[in-house]
Amino acid sequence: MKSGRFVGPDRAAVVGNIRRAVAAKAFNIKVEEHDPVFSKSEEQRIVTHYLQQRQDKLFKLKTLVCRLVVNAYALQVTKDVEVVGVDKIRGIKSGGVITSNHFSPFENMAVRKAVHLAGRHRMYIVSQDTNLAMKGLLGFVMNYDDTIPLSGRPSFLNGPFKQMLNAAFAGHHWVLIYPEQEMWFNYRKPRPPKRGAYFYAAEAGVPIISCFTEIRDLPVRENQQLREVRYILHVLDPIYPDPKLSARDNSFYMMQRDYVQKCQAYTAAYGKPLSYAFTQQDIAGWDPKRQATE
Repeated sequence: MKSGRFVGPDRAAVVGNIRRAVAAKAFNIKVEEHDPVFSKSEEQRIVTHYLQQRQDKLFKLKTLVCRLVVNAYALQVTKDVEVVGVDKIRGIKSGGVITSNHFSPFENMAVRKAVHLAGRHRMYIVSQDTNLAMKGLLGFVMNYDDTIPLSGRPSFLNGPFKQMLNAAFAGHHWVLIYPEQEMWFNYRKPRPPKRGAYFYAAEAGVPIISCFTEIRDLPVRENQQLREVRYILHVLDPIYPDPKLSARDNSFYMMQRDYVQKCQAYTAAYGKPLSYAFTQQDIAGWDPKRQATE
C-alpha cells in the first residue's frame, strides 16, 4: 500500500512535528503541515450549509450512491488488508462506537473491511467539520458518505451532533470516532485517547468496538522517503458500559480499558513493550537513511 499518496510525497516535516509532539507529551495535537485554517464564522457557515443540505430530498439518494461506491472501492483496495478477531463483534446487534488508531486518511478503509466481514454494510464516521469544505470527489465523499461532522461549539455538540449520533445508534449502526483526534502519519503506537467518544457511547448505552491497526513495512519502495506498507487490523474485545455506573464514570472506565487493550495489542503485534521514546521505527515505512543514495 502506498501510504504517501493520500497525504503528499514529502513527509519529513510531519515526522519532525511528531517527534517534537512526542517529546512534549502532546499526543493529540495537529502535526500535518498546510492544513486549511478557517475562522469560527466560516466553520459555522460550513456546518450550517451541511445541515441545510441534509434536508434536501436528494440528500438520501446521494448518500446511498456514495455509500455503495465507497464500499465497493474499500473492498477493492483492501484485498491485502488482514482482519483478525472479527468473530468478537459479529454478535453485536446494537449500535456502537468504533475506535481505532488514527494514522492515515486511508485507514478507515481497513475498518470498513472489518465492518463488512462482521456482516454490516453501513458505517458512519465522525469527521472534523472543516473537511466538509473539501472540493471535488473527496468533497463529495466527505459530505455524503454517512459523515457526522464534529464542531467544537457546545451548542452544536449538544444539539445537531448528538441528534445525528443518536439517530445512527437508534438505527443499530456503528460510528467510527477517533479518540486520538488528530491524524499522525503512519505512527505505529496507540496514543492516549480523549474521553468524548466513550462518553457518547456510555450515554447511549452502546459498546465500544475496539480496533487496533498494525502497520508492517514492505520491501518495495514507494518514493525517496517511504516504503510501501500493509495493514493488519486487530478487532479487540468489545467494551460494554457497566449498568451500575453513571455515564461519566463509564466513560472513564471504557476509555481506560480501551487504551489498555490497544497498548497490549501493540506489544503483541510488534513484540516489544510500548514506550513513548521516539525512534525512526515509530513511523511505518519511513526510511530516511536511503534518501541520499536513491
